[in-house]
Amino acid sequence: GSSQFGSQVSAMAMRLATGAARHWLRASPAAASVGRRSFAFTYPIPTDLKDIVKLPLLQRAEPRRVREVWLEKYATDNRRVAGTIVDKDVDVLLQNTKACPTFLCPLAKGEGYLTLVVQWQGKQCLVTWLEEYQQKGPDATPYLCLSVFDELKATSGLGLLRADIVHAGEISKPEAAAIVKFVREWYVSENRFNKWVKVFNQRPQEFDFHEFIRDGGRVVAAPLEKPAPKSDADPLPEKPPEKPVEHKPLTELNFQPKP
Repeated sequence: GSSQFGSQVSAMAMRLATGAARHWLRASPAAASVGRRSFAFTYPIPTDLKDIVKLPLLQRAEPRRVREVWLEKYATDNRRVAGTIVDKDVDVLLQNTKACPTFLCPLAKGEGYLTLVVQWQGKQCLVTWLEEYQQKGPDATPYLCLSVFDELKATSGLGLLRADIVHAGEISKPEAAAIVKFVREWYVSENRFNKWVKVFNQRPQEFDFHEFIRDGGRVVAAPLEKPAPKSDADPLPEKPPEKPVEHKPLTELNFQPKP
């Protein structure tokens, strides 16, 4: 029942934080060596903005135009979600994800919800199902990868967000958009971060899953708005389709509570 599930979640959080069980996700093509049961994440997800767009043109553009171009680029892409975030929130987001790299994201499905694990490494995070994470550890499949690009902070005061749906059919685009919004809000909001994210990572024995749900800790996907037609005269031509870029491996995360 829900009570048992909540207890399991709290127990898992405590095991992670004390280091009694070290779970991590690997994301390296080299991990698939012969005779090893390691997951290889080879989906082409660039880590630098220059590998996606013509960066010098965006650096000269007005913030409003940067936002328009970025959102238009993925408006009709069924496997990617784009977003923007103001520069001060980029700093808060990256600072908080470094301090507390793991969190839960309950996603509404039908009459109930399924819980996702969000795990950050640098400016990217992988998202997988909690049940699979508990069962497979390093072999858990990432279903969504969220990337933060901060190269335009100095010129436009914006950070760019992109979420890639790694396995279509498991997570829809509206759900991916809702997950991105949830992660951004709970890591940037001082109250939510201190009350829930920080507690989950540093004092897991105090984390109450059911109270978290009652406090709004769940994701409900809404239908996406129909994108506006692209302008024929785009002053910021973009690069050709991106080529696969080797994703940097996620290192082992040691969830030791701070003294």
